[in-house]
Amino acid sequence: MPTEIVELIARVPEEEFFNFEYVKGILIKKFKLNADGFRQKFVQHQRTPENSWKDFIYEVTNYFQGWINDLNITDFDGLKNLFITDQVKKRVPQEVRDHFVDVWGTIAKPQDLADKLDGYECVRKTNRKPANLNPKVQQQWHVRSNTYSRDNGDHNVNQKSMKQEKGFPRSQYDRKNRPKFTCYSCGGEGHVKKFCEYEFRSR
Repeated sequence: MPTEIVELIARVPEEEFFNFEYVKGILIKKFKLNADGFRQKFVQHQRTPENSWKDFIYEVTNYFQGWINDLNITDFDGLKNLFITDQVKKRVPQEVRDHFVDVWGTIAKPQDLADKLDGYECVRKTNRKPANLNPKVQQQWHVRSNTYSRDNGDHNVNQKSMKQEKGFPRSQYDRKNRPKFTCYSCGGEGHVKKFCEYEFRSR
């Protein structure tokens, strides 16, 4: 036996060492010698240059036989269903395959596969529907939304009015309308203390 198999069997508990079904299950799990594993080998197996075509046909035949034997297919109808199911599986998205990963390789009838896929899609469509809110909650939400919009609108209006109040009409900036300067020293208009002639004479 190959070294990998010997090492695997050597790790089997002593009380299960002579239990054929237990050892067989470990080997099948390790090397994927189940229906799906045989199917993959049957579909993907390639002939190597050192092997003859007879060897290649023998290997492919064994993989195919292991595939149908693991699924207990013994008649033409079962074989027909298996091939139809396999063709449908190839068109199923990967995320859906992952959902049925535990039973994917054991589904051999088209109707069984269709039931599982339709059920899966039905559940997904149901989960996508938005939850119906309680009427009271909806009413509160609308009230809050309208209040926010109204308050926000008033806020914008107040901002505009404040800006208008802060601003001065353009006419107030005309030179004619400007207030005249008054001197604190002599009380005259039109100049300030710094340029007052009375202030200079008093010095």
